[in-house]
Amino acid sequence: MVYVMSDIHGQYDLFIKMLRIISFSDKDTLFVLGDVIDRGPKGIETLDIIMRSENMHMLLGNHELMMLDYLDDRAVSKWNALLRWAGNGCRPTLDGFTQCAPPTQMKMLRYIRDLPVEYQIKVNGREYILCHAQPCCGSFAKNPMEHAEINTKYTDEIEFSVWHRPRIDDENFQNKTIICGHTPVSCLGGRNTIIHSAKRIYIDCGCANISAPYYGRLGCLRLNDMREFYCSPANIALGVADED
Repeated sequence: MVYVMSDIHGQYDLFIKMLRIISFSDKDTLFVLGDVIDRGPKGIETLDIIMRSENMHMLLGNHELMMLDYLDDRAVSKWNALLRWAGNGCRPTLDGFTQCAPPTQMKMLRYIRDLPVEYQIKVNGREYILCHAQPCCGSFAKNPMEHAEINTKYTDEIEFSVWHRPRIDDENFQNKTIICGHTPVSCLGGRNTIIHSAKRIYIDCGCANISAPYYGRLGCLRLNDMREFYCSPANIALGVADED
């Protein structure tokens, strides 16, 4: 089976519980569409599991990019990078990272540096583009009116692909369905459930804000039959999935 989830944001317990809910095994494949770290308490632990799992594939998210911008030796402006990252909930991640041994730190940075920004896959004859926020492939050409705005807002296509928040269904990628995270579904009029629009599927169900008044949770989509799974903090102790 093929599963996708996104924006776990350090909610390690929710992630582990979700793997149990879906009975994830070595025969399955999981795509995690970025933003594993920050905000929640255990981003480094969550990242470590994904790194060590051959059947889990991760994409770069804007939070991993901010981490890399600050911690990478090639960072141009450490202070500006830290200010940006700190404003987006870096403290738990930075604390966890500094507690790791130097070889582990280097391994994590190499892993993040090598993360792709999109995957193109086919499941049951249906083609998908998996990305954190916006596909790179042809995005500029398909947005000629926004080209100047995009060039002034983003430094390169990688930053564009992990930060951009397009209007719902503003593009057509040759009959391929885009699956993305980054923008919580609650910001798109949803109720922390996965949104299926004509050209996109939005799967960020709000792990960045799991407490009141947002009550975000972790969502997971199985592409083989489009079944949705959810797990919220209230149900971790109960050992059950959310009912929807």
